[in-house]
Amino acid sequence: MPRLVGELATSLIEKKTAPFDASEFENRYEEALRRLIDKKAKSKSGKKTLEDVDEPASKSGSNVIDLMAALKKSVDGEKPAAKSARKSGAKKKSA
Repeated sequence: MPRLVGELATSLIEKKTAPFDASEFENRYEEALRRLIDKKAKSKSGKKTLEDVDEPASKSGSNVIDLMAALKKSVDGEKPAAKSARKSGAKKKSA
């Protein structure tokens, strides 16, 4: 039995093996770091510079929260929509 499993694993690896081409991949971290460095270099003041966070491209069906956007809203004094919806839903259930 172990020999059969080994042969199956070997054949799967051989079928899925392909040459690696690094140019097919995009290094988003490096690009973001370069944008931040360029932004800091252009800024002549000694203030800290934070990178602007882009809004997600699609908001359909995602339960992922953009923490930077939520932090910016809280600093601006806005309340997050999700919290207010939960509170109003809780009041309806208890009533």
